[in-house]
Amino acid sequence: MMKFKDWLLVVLAPFTLAIVIDHLSKWFAFRIVNPVVFSNAEFFFFANEGFALGSLSGLSKIYTVVLPSSLGGLLVFMLLVLQYFLPIYSPVMRFGASLLVGSMCSNVLDRIVRGYVVDFIVLKVGSWHTGVFNVADALQWVGLGIGLCAYIANGRLLYPVEQRRGRKWIDPQFQLQYCLKLLAIGICFGLISGALSYTYINILIPQIQGLPVAAAQDLTVTFIGLFAATSASFFVILFITGVHLSHRIVGPVHAFENFLNDFLSGKRREFRLRQNDELKQLETIADRFLKNFNDAAGIQPVALAEGDLAPAIEGTTSQGIPFDPEQIRGKKAWMIFYRYATCPLCALHLDGLGKVISAAKANGVVVLAVYESSPAEFENAKCGATSQMLRTAGIPMIADEERKLYRAFKTRQNKLAGFTPKTVWTLIKASWRNYRQDSIDGKFGQLPSHFLIDEKGVIGTAFYGESFTDHIDLEVVRKFIFQAGS
Repeated sequence: MMKFKDWLLVVLAPFTLAIVIDHLSKWFAFRIVNPVVFSNAEFFFFANEGFALGSLSGLSKIYTVVLPSSLGGLLVFMLLVLQYFLPIYSPVMRFGASLLVGSMCSNVLDRIVRGYVVDFIVLKVGSWHTGVFNVADALQWVGLGIGLCAYIANGRLLYPVEQRRGRKWIDPQFQLQYCLKLLAIGICFGLISGALSYTYINILIPQIQGLPVAAAQDLTVTFIGLFAATSASFFVILFITGVHLSHRIVGPVHAFENFLNDFLSGKRREFRLRQNDELKQLETIADRFLKNFNDAAGIQPVALAEGDLAPAIEGTTSQGIPFDPEQIRGKKAWMIFYRYATCPLCALHLDGLGKVISAAKANGVVVLAVYESSPAEFENAKCGATSQMLRTAGIPMIADEERKLYRAFKTRQNKLAGFTPKTVWTLIKASWRNYRQDSIDGKFGQLPSHFLIDEKGVIGTAFYGESFTDHIDLEVVRKFIFQAGS
């Protein structure tokens, strides 16, 4: 989706620039009294009452002035529609299209104001020479060339497969009603402008001295025909625009509905819209929904089990640097999910794993500890010896403040689990070791989890604690470690 600044730079600027440059050059052309020759170019004033290079100059001004002037407004409308619906940014392609239409509209302005187009340039090479043209004609070819070059370079990106929705009529009833409402607005405006123009002409024509009645009727009929043809063209384009615009509205709603249906059927996935869809805020809503659904609804996620492929392990370490997945690629891993950096129960448990962690390192097993705290919390935690112990544990600690890994590994929560006698007794033991609770910077009810993952990334053991002090049996861990070293 283009920003306002981009519209100014790649749409409005070339359109306006083409008109300004062309009319400044025509101001110069009006002051040419005698032909001026400069190298292979000759400059002289020529009032072109026809079309390109003076062709069809014998036609009635109804066809050389009135019709092109009407189509000029339609051309601007088509440019705006094209720029809005173009599926890729491509500033060069957009610039070329605006330059082309702007230079065409500059000649249309000539026809509206003067009744003819000011041409003044002829190029000669030997006996060959061009017809008479102006700067706007030259800019039209420049704009067309720029647009074609950009299309050749980036045309394959116009409608990439991943951005297609397959069909335009996703909700035919709503979309048809939407298009008809849009068309009704256009028709009402057409009736207003048509009634104004017709009554004005119908009153003005009889006042022209010496105009036969038959000629007056012919002029009126010609006007009605031109107005009807131009309006019909506009209505067709307006209806097509409505189809595309409604598709961008209905498509995201339909995609969000499919996302919710997949979620309810157990297929949890990320929700992303097409590049130029409307209602982009649905992506934020979906992300917040996925992030908070289990916590808000109190629903336990479906647990991972032996044989499942472990989710990707990514994140930021407690030092604030990205965790490198290469550290565990092709190696066995023991992954521990704790609560927050200031949790004394977590600190006490990790402090008691010294010998087991040393054995794991000696046998090539990577031990990872995941916390739901920001990297800053690891430096600022003020709870006795916890901060120092976390820094000297000697294992990678991932700061998962956004809880992405917690959700990916289906960890669980239970606020009531913090009030068991064993939990209270363990808190007392932790305080004796100077691991004291200072603040809570995560989910109070987060339960510990352990995952033993083999070299291929397959889960061998998935342990989900039932209370704050419920951890995996270390004999299971030792068996896993020494198998790795055998």
